[in-house]
Amino acid sequence: EVTDIALVLDVSASMLERTSDGEAKIDVAKRVVADLVRRIPEGLRLSVVIYGHDKELACRAVKVLRPLSELDAAGKADLDRQIATLVPVANTRRAG
Repeated sequence: EVTDIALVLDVSASMLERTSDGEAKIDVAKRVVADLVRRIPEGLRLSVVIYGHDKELACRAVKVLRPLSELDAAGKADLDRQIATLVPVANTRRAG
């Protein structure tokens, strides 16, 4: 039985690339993650982590949007707002 879920979302510049349908990868990822969060039954424990959100730190930038804790309606709404505001800014590729 699943009791704990951790989601990790890439918010690096590579997420600005387009899918074969022409949509930015970040838009697809945000939509899928937001839908998944809405579908998670209340009472399960959820953590959400993003990386690549800081241009200076590149892929070393890691941020916990939500520490592992029980999910309820308010937590879902808060995550929905946070996910909607994510914008890719960093670069996960290293200069060679």
